[in-house]
Amino acid sequence: MGDMAEVFNAMKQHKKESRAARFEAANDEGWEKHSDHHWYRIINGKKMNYWPSSGLVMIGKKRMNINGKRVKEMLAKESK
Repeated sequence: MGDMAEVFNAMKQHKKESRAARFEAANDEGWEKHSDHHWYRIINGKKMNYWPSSGLVMIGKKRMNINGKRVKEMLAKESK
């Protein structure tokens, strides 16, 4: 195996472990599920799609991270 193959295999394994850890840490409270890996909820009439393994949130065509300021504010407002 070449040097680069070892690097890419290590990167692939790290990404797999990171996604698994994010998925395990995700809280499904308040989310409806399309599947185990794709959740959604409606906030202020807008659909918020969430992929817990990657942490990706989409509202319309706008891509954001679940830990982003705007997303956290929207979730906090909804829970009140």
